[in-house]
Amino acid sequence: MTPFISIIIPAKNEERFVGRCLEGVARLNYDPGRFEVIFVDNNSTDETLKIAQEKAKKMCNLKIVISDAATIAGVRMDGFSVARGDILGFLDGDCIPPVNWLVQGLEILESRREISCVGFVDSTPDEAAPWVERTWHMMSSGSRWDGTVEVPWLSSFNLLIKRNFFERAGGFDRSLQTCEDADLGFKLNEISRLIFSSGMSVTHLGNVKSVAEFFHKELWRGKSNLAHFIKTNKKKQVFMSVFVPPLYLAITLICLVASLIAATGRLPNEYAMLLWLMVLGIPILLTARKKVRGFWMIIKSAALYTVYLIARGMAIVNR
Repeated sequence: MTPFISIIIPAKNEERFVGRCLEGVARLNYDPGRFEVIFVDNNSTDETLKIAQEKAKKMCNLKIVISDAATIAGVRMDGFSVARGDILGFLDGDCIPPVNWLVQGLEILESRREISCVGFVDSTPDEAAPWVERTWHMMSSGSRWDGTVEVPWLSSFNLLIKRNFFERAGGFDRSLQTCEDADLGFKLNEISRLIFSSGMSVTHLGNVKSVAEFFHKELWRGKSNLAHFIKTNKKKQVFMSVFVPPLYLAITLICLVASLIAATGRLPNEYAMLLWLMVLGIPILLTARKKVRGFWMIIKSAALYTVYLIARGMAIVNR
């Protein structure tokens, strides 16, 4: 008999996307009697809940849960608390899975007993997408891997996890505002194997479209970086992401102050120029690590890395 699967969808103010997300789930080529959809609304103030309630009239396997959790991890765990499946699927409310998401995911999960979790790549933005979305997609964590490979952690926007491993790892840490996916991944990695596959893509409708959106998203994503670093056993893996951004922010501020002092003639211009070389050089070095090609693509990537470092640095300093 095919495994029973619980798909948990957390959402807060996702009225633009949630309808298409649930329609995508309804199209999955898996026996509707063998999976349930647990939609967890985190006190949305827009039409998100109403849209989900309308979809529930047509989807007999859709259950709606209201969560007061303070973190996305908590919202997911509230969904898990009523889940019946031996396999857990986590899908963000702004994502559309391909029709074979469950079938192909199960094929990978069941290929080896020690595999606990599988996730798939974010779909590539089309040419009409804003440059920020296209550039960051190329630079994001999923772009590091190609094919079906073992990885240390997986992004939580689409995951399929064996329930027994999820429970052994303690699930998502409710106390973390962000980094909950890396935290879970590192815990699972100690007892199992995690698999990433680029053989299938999940459409992520809520990807950032502008520099301002990107800044605010990374400012939010960095909130729990330090807390995660303190609690994880994988400190070497996250050291750079925790300490480089605040260091870069400090260098940038010192550079600005040095430039102002140099303008008054009380500091040689050479010192200010040296600092500016560091400010410009660090994003370029990070871009080079991604093996980016093409002059304008290098400029765009370095610009986004600059915004990323400043936002993540501010998030850690103001956590």
